Amino acid sequence: MINVFQPSLGEAELSAVAEVFADNWLGHGPRTAAFEAEFAAHLGVPADRVVFLASATAGLYLTTELLGLGPGDEVVMPSISFVSAASAVASTGARPVFCDVDPDTLNPSAEQIARALTDRTRAVLVLHYGGGPGDIARIAELCESRGVPLVEDTACAVASRVGPRACGTFGSLSVWSFDAMKVLSTGDGGMLYAADPVVAERARRLAYHGLAQSSGLSAARNAAGGGPDAAGEAPDAAAGNRGAEADATGGGPDGTGTEPGGTGARVPSRWWDLDVRDFGRRVIGNDLTAAIGSVQLRRLGAIVDRRGEVAAAYDRLLSPLAGVRLPPPLPPDHTTSYYFYWVRLDPRIRDAVASDLLGRGVYTTFRYPPLHRVPAYGHHGPPLPHTESAAEATLLLPLHQGLSDADVATVAAEFRASVEARTPARPTGLPKEGVPA
Repeated sequence: MINVFQPSLGEAELSAVAEVFADNWLGHGPRTAAFEAEFAAHLGVPADRVVFLASATAGLYLTTELLGLGPGDEVVMPSISFVSAASAVASTGARPVFCDVDPDTLNPSAEQIARALTDRTRAVLVLHYGGGPGDIARIAELCESRGVPLVEDTACAVASRVGPRACGTFGSLSVWSFDAMKVLSTGDGGMLYAADPVVAERARRLAYHGLAQSSGLSAARNAAGGGPDAAGEAPDAAAGNRGAEADATGGGPDGTGTEPGGTGARVPSRWWDLDVRDFGRRVIGNDLTAAIGSVQLRRLGAIVDRRGEVAAAYDRLLSPLAGVRLPPPLPPDHTTSYYFYWVRLDPRIRDAVASDLLGRGVYTTFRYPPLHRVPAYGHHGPPLPHTESAAEATLLLPLHQGLSDADVATVAAEFRASVEARTPARPTGLPKEGVPA
């Protein structure tokens, strides 16, 4: 089977995992801090603004807490989004308000976002469909002018940019996904970015039980330049001396003392005492997945380059093909991550073509089913014609770095053959039917 998504893992990732095993520290620790710093450098932001998490979904739920969403609030988002975006909003009692998308990019425009804003709007949450930046720069300007926080769901856009600026850095808050299907994969995992360092620090606390520090001993060892403690708790590796300062000022019920090694770092004599600043959960990343992420990040350029080659090959092999629309060309200053390669075809044959390809060993799919159709989200807004059209006419072809040239040729040939066989004959003299816009 030629898969629509597939990770690319090898000896380098295995070697990194073996090193974690050899260190006998699998949890949140120095490799997590290193991956956060490396990813921050990739984005061009300070290292203390990013937090490695168990998943992007965990990050989306954290953003709703950081924004303080609640009943009566509204969050504007495109209906073509991943389910966890709307669920995270709805879980707070707030209401997701769905807008339409551009018929070609399947990303929302600033004008489509603007039409959905009300005096109850507390945030705008946008996805970068297929890895394309879309209208993110103008949307960011709109949100700033209205005083509305912008959240970027950058799950599809780990390497996408507008000029030199990375997608995910236009908003107040952003999340990335590193699950098994993504361009950069750690198996499961995600990253959260907060533009405000105070908000980023709170996100770090919320991700680990709301604790101001993990434990007195690990904070003292961090302050002294040591490694993680052996108490089975997550060291505050990324916080560095901040954890030690919190311990020294917070103290324990029986006072403070110095770390037994004589470093002078002041810690509670009962380092197991808790300093809960928020009511959080446990959604932190770990050194095992972070080690994989560091290797994948070093390979990211080559991974995206190969995906770009696959997309260019589809462009050549499928153009022209009557009744089929290919992804639009990017603006000159936009860079994509090539997460999706989507085609638009006659909705009367879309499902049959997908079935034909599956029977011939080629897996295709559609992402993302429109969320305004989900009754649980209570959509009662205006019609979304471009979204409805995309849901009936769009198909994702296999796109990943593991595809060989022969695989790509097979997919294109099987797709072309199915479309040509399934396309209804047009009676002579009647106008040609186009693909829905």
